[in-house]
Formats: sequence, structure tokens, C-alpha cells
Amino acid sequence: MQGETALAQYTFSNGLSLVICGNLENHLYTEFDVFSCKTGESLSRYSAIQKCRIEFKNDTLKIIELKFIPSGENWAWQYQAIAIEFISLNSEKSLNSLTEPAFSQLKTSIPESVQEEFLDNFSLKLKNGERQDWQWEELIAKLEVIALSGNQRAIELLINLGDLSNNKLSGADKEQYYDALATLEWIGYK
Repeated sequence: MQGETALAQYTFSNGLSLVICGNLENHLYTEFDVFSCKTGESLSRYSAIQKCRIEFKNDTLKIIELKFIPSGENWAWQYQAIAIEFISLNSEKSLNSLTEPAFSQLKTSIPESVQEEFLDNFSLKLKNGERQDWQWEELIAKLEVIALSGNQRAIELLINLGDLSNNKLSGADKEQYYDALATLEWIGYK
């Protein structure tokens, strides 16, 4: 906390306070820590690639982690909640933290027929070996959105994409792929 600028401070009804230190860009927190003002201890930490919205009400600090994914109409990219961390008072007048997936709240306006058409086309191209000049970032993101919506076929394609693509993913695409797999595993789909 030393040398960092506090972006926000929240005080609970029992007098305990938390301070948020990090970066705030376009109303989204990134690369930040949540510190206890009493102990100076970091209670929660988010990396530079994580974007969050923060809300405080009824003695609960909610950190809503967002992901920029193609979930809008016609695959429009938008921020969607993927996890929510709750920091609240417990019965012993101290703070506790609980993180839950927010995928049940995932709102996708992509019709099921469009999702299935995408999966059919994607599977056919993989099978036929048509992988040159693919926009892997977009394809992985679409697979992830459909998988997070609970589509078993998309889950299986995403899990097996490394093998199906003959491990042709590189750099940022590979990082995105592993992040998507970690998300599936975290919510119990893998």
C-alpha cells in the first residue's frame, strides 16, 4: 500500500475500512488491491488483465469481474460479468470474502440457431483442415461465450481445441485459450 494512491475507501458499520489502490480506467478498476485500513494487509488482488466494477452497499463490497466477449446482438463485443467477489462482515466483526461465478447472469443475445450454425461451420472447417488465416481471438471468444451459456458441444470443442487445431495457436491466442479453459474449469464445466 505504501506509495500507492487510494482510489476509493469503504467503511463498514463496525468501523472497519477498506481501501482500493490501483488503476481506474473508464470507470473500471484494473491491477488493484483491496487493503484493510486496520492491518494494511491485502485482502484481494486483481491483475492488469482483469477489469472490475465495484459496488458497496449493506456492509458488502462487491467486486464484479468483467470480461470483454462477443455476447451482444450479432456477436457484438461487450463487457459481461464473469465473477463476483463479496467482502462482508461476519458474525465475529471481521471481514470475510467469497467469490462466485456470475455466468448464470451471462446475457447473450445470440440466438441458439446462430450459435449452432457457428458450431457447425467451425467443426466442418476444423475437420476439413481449413485453418489458415483464422481469427483465433474471435473464434475462441465465441466458443467460450457459447460454452459459458452451457452448450455441451461448445464446451467439448473448446476443451479439445488445442488438439483439434494441431496446437497451431501461438502468443496471445494461446493465452486467451488457456484463460478460457481456466474459466471453464473454475465453474466446473471441465
